[in-house]
Amino acid sequence: MDGQCFDQLARTLAGTATRRTTLKGVVGGILAGFVAVDRGAAAGRPCDDHWDCPGNQLCLLDETNENLICQPTTGRYGQICKAPSEHTACYPGSDCCIAPEMRDPPGYVVLTANCCERGVTVCDPDRGCVPVA
Repeated sequence: MDGQCFDQLARTLAGTATRRTTLKGVVGGILAGFVAVDRGAAAGRPCDDHWDCPGNQLCLLDETNENLICQPTTGRYGQICKAPSEHTACYPGSDCCIAPEMRDPPGYVVLTANCCERGVTVCDPDRGCVPVA
């Protein structure tokens, strides 16, 4: 694809967003697809973080051997919204939103898991849940 075709495609997809923002979104979506396919582990399998576990499973400590394994959470939570090191339950009427957030010490940024209430807030991948415009 030549530069002009790319620019036209980016403008069409972006609407009011910049081409750089659009490209970040497209690349992020592609990478997320690879992560979802590649990193899924079955219940009881070793894991390093919550993203290693599919669906409503979390990477939790197995108290019998003190290893981290994927464990089902069905019945204990709503829809699980997972960031690498934290999670939250999103109940009906809300959507999962993973976004960077500043933490202490100053300048330390982590991906956080939040639930955006439909009709009130929407997920901005750079700012988290923001009011509906």
